Amino acid sequence: MPLKTPKGLFLYQMGTQRAAESAAVNLLRMLQMRVHNRELAQTFEDLTRDKQYQVTNIQKCMDRVDGSPLEASAPSVSGLQQRFELFARMQPAPEIMDLFALDIAIRNKYLGIVAYHEMIDLAKLLNEEQCVQTLQDNLNHKQQNAKRLEQLRDKLHRELFATV
Repeated sequence: MPLKTPKGLFLYQMGTQRAAESAAVNLLRMLQMRVHNRELAQTFEDLTRDKQYQVTNIQKCMDRVDGSPLEASAPSVSGLQQRFELFARMQPAPEIMDLFALDIAIRNKYLGIVAYHEMIDLAKLLNEEQCVQTLQDNLNHKQQNAKRLEQLRDKLHRELFATV
């Protein structure tokens, strides 16, 4: 189906992000199963729960716009998962595995942050103020979660490099 309107672009972006949020649940579960640090595993579990909230918010926005998103996939999340799987084949030490898993999660957060900025801009241009607020809420969660992940990364870096 040809995509010819700004609303169509907006719906496509939301569909893509909804697919990315759903794919990220699988990514986070996979990472959680492979890490050794308990705090990191708990963080991944918390982030997995937060994804449903974000998917619900996207659906609320789509309902407000009165449209169905175009079917979309999430190749960026698939790429991060493949990158992690290739790295895991090198049988890294547990601490190194944890840091790499954390890096993958941070990269995924920043991809989402960029996507939400774009969707918010489109919602503003379409005068969809309720969507702006809903999407901004998701963006705020992503930014807070990125900060949490970065603080944990800093802590793990300090612990690892203290032994070197």
